[in-house]
Amino acid sequence: MIPPTWLITGASRGIGFHIAKAALDAGSNVVVTARNGETLRDAFAAHGDQCLALAHDASQTSESTSIIQRARDVFNEVDVLVLNAGQGMLAALEDTDEARERALFDLLYHGPVSMIRAVLPHMRARGQGHIVAIGAAATHGNYAGFSSYGAAKAAMECACEALQAEVKPFGIRVSVAIPGPFRTDFISKAESSKTDAYAASVGRFGTVLERMNGRQPGDPARLGTLIVDQVHSGTLPFRFPLGAYAVKKLRDRGAQFQREADAFAEAAKSADFPA
Repeated sequence: MIPPTWLITGASRGIGFHIAKAALDAGSNVVVTARNGETLRDAFAAHGDQCLALAHDASQTSESTSIIQRARDVFNEVDVLVLNAGQGMLAALEDTDEARERALFDLLYHGPVSMIRAVLPHMRARGQGHIVAIGAAATHGNYAGFSSYGAAKAAMECACEALQAEVKPFGIRVSVAIPGPFRTDFISKAESSKTDAYAASVGRFGTVLERMNGRQPGDPARLGTLIVDQVHSGTLPFRFPLGAYAVKKLRDRGAQFQREADAFAEAAKSADFPA
């Protein structure tokens, strides 16, 4: 039996690294990408021909087709595409300049979408494949200071929801992970821009993140194993929480939507034409 091939972006550290390690441990062939190719190759050198490490700036849409093709040249096909590359940004909406915001959307939305476009013709031709996007809890109740980060992640999740309906007839699965706080360097690597004007909101949330850093409840190694096992068993749903925090977040969001809909239901109906 030919082992499946995974392609994982942003795999030099954090969640992407641990998904890649779990896939390798499960016997899969794995293509890993990151901006720093040398660091990436060193991290996976022990896996020999089972792993292909490629330097790749995930924000550059022009690289997507060549990355997919190089993966197919070595391992024939890409069975599972994991869109993980990303970076946090803590800043009030007023303090976020357009260039930084556009760069963040390139990394968290335009780049991943271009990878999907590059891999889909091959998955459609074979009638199988699985696309997994790493989302964010911020898309289900955002925080002060995460306006641009949450917006970019929400755009990706929304696109994937439509994508799921589009590609289901071809036998292709789509999933979006909603991780809670995991013990990675996400917080320490995030861009930050805090001003006195927003000290009571953005500044306070930044302090919460700083105090949490290094003590997050989520174990990224367990996350990696869970995702790989669920993908291989074909049981991964479209939207899935990771960690107890994310489970509660989704439940609370659902309850909030229910309350809001119920509270405004009668007024909302008055906007329709009379029956």
